[in-house]
Amino acid sequence: MKITQAGVSIIGVLVGTAVLGILIAGITTVMNQMVVAQSTLKFQNGVLVLHDEVRALVSLRAACTESFRGLHFTQPTDIYVRPDLKDQNGAATYVLNQLYADRAVRLNSITIKDYVPATNQATMYLQYVAPMDVAGPRELTRTVMLQIWKDGSNNLNDCVALAKASSDSLWKVDAVTPANIYYNAGNVGIGTTSPQQYLDVQMSNDDQGMSLTNITSLQNRYPSFRIKNYLNGHSGFPSYIVQNHRGTMAAQAPILSGDILGTFEFFGAVSATNAIGAASLRVVADGDFSPTSAPGGMHLLTVPIGSILASERMIINSEGDVGIGKNLRVGGGPGAMVSIAGALLQVDGGAGNTTGTWSNYSDARLKTHFGEIADPLGTVARLHGLTFEWKDKRVPGRQMGFVAQEVEQVLPQWVREDSKGIKSIERIGMDALLIEAIKTLQKENQELRARMMALERQ
Repeated sequence: MKITQAGVSIIGVLVGTAVLGILIAGITTVMNQMVVAQSTLKFQNGVLVLHDEVRALVSLRAACTESFRGLHFTQPTDIYVRPDLKDQNGAATYVLNQLYADRAVRLNSITIKDYVPATNQATMYLQYVAPMDVAGPRELTRTVMLQIWKDGSNNLNDCVALAKASSDSLWKVDAVTPANIYYNAGNVGIGTTSPQQYLDVQMSNDDQGMSLTNITSLQNRYPSFRIKNYLNGHSGFPSYIVQNHRGTMAAQAPILSGDILGTFEFFGAVSATNAIGAASLRVVADGDFSPTSAPGGMHLLTVPIGSILASERMIINSEGDVGIGKNLRVGGGPGAMVSIAGALLQVDGGAGNTTGTWSNYSDARLKTHFGEIADPLGTVARLHGLTFEWKDKRVPGRQMGFVAQEVEQVLPQWVREDSKGIKSIERIGMDALLIEAIKTLQKENQELRARMMALERQ
């Protein structure tokens, strides 16, 4: 059979048409798959939005109570079906078989079951379906953990949403201490079921606390705790409150002298699994607390090179005295420091500066009742200088100085005594005393020289 030119052309057209049809079908399939994927994503996102909205709704105490008023739990297998969820005003906010979340999902059922009397918890199951115009799963179940409070008649008094589904949990409780994390009317509590602030942390064990850890591989990064306050024309300010007490959480007792009220500690990693404290700021009670007295001091501790043990380096006590040094509390109590009577700044060790001088106010406008120093040379002559060694062997070598008890007999205004009876010397005006003594000695020397010269002329 002979195929004509026209016949070849017809066959080519038929083949081309078939190929084009296959291409169009393929493109259509891909586009449909893309639409399905987009619709599925829309449905899944809508489920998450609706789930979060429902969880936020039942986190409001009034709305939660209104939504489940009259609810009873008697057996762990009880199932309670809700026709709707109400807001705090009692209005039906989420009703079954209606579209929500930008028409992406339809709320199909609300059930509450799996009540556990030991932990006073139940689980809410929210089942969704995809409407006809949205591709995606035909149904999806999400869960919200509830904590239940009931009265003596087993009627619901209150409840709160604690967690999302196990795959994306937000609020959790442990099996030992229910309500270890608690959300209440916008406030978050850890260890308390009644948080009074945005974040309220209450601890009952010595090893409990709040921790900030930085695990970035970048340098010059550090963990931080930030509190912002927008005054808006008012005089308020952000605050971080650490509260401590003796006794138990249920029966709190007053703080006693020496109790540590709180510590800010700074740790650094020494291995992949271990970190050690390098410095801390501690607040210590300087006396027993009462409704009219709350004496507290601040203690700064550091760890020296070659050690992992911290020592107190600086103390500001409740009276405003400042102590700096290595052995501030030698012989002192838990909240005390070595006292130098009358000294606002106490230094255990040497103190230096770059100028070699320390300035004291001496303006005449700040003084009154001027007078001459009586018998400066005789006063100096009655002072007894000695060499000695300190009993504290951390101060080596022989020293020169006075004995406070001897100085007190000559210049009692130089001697101070602390609450423990330890005496110290504050050499007020020693430079003026020595200068006047030298001037007196010079005058006597000049008088003697004049008499000698007069005798030599005779």
